Amino acid sequence: MDEAGRVVVVVDFSGRSREIIAAIDSLDIPEADRRKIYEKNIRRLARQRLRG
Repeated sequence: MDEAGRVVVVVDFSGRSREIIAAIDSLDIPEADRRKIYEKNIRRLARQRLRG
C-alpha cells in the first residue's frame, strides 16, 4: 500500500479544521493521493469494519 493509502483525516470541531485542510491542500502531492486522504481511505476502513 502506498503512503497516501495510510492517512486518514479526522477533524473535530475545535476550529482547527480549516488549518488542517489548508495544510493538506498545500502538500505537493497528486490529486489522487489527496482524494485518498480526504475520502477514499476512510471509506475503505469503514467497509472493512462492517465486514469484520
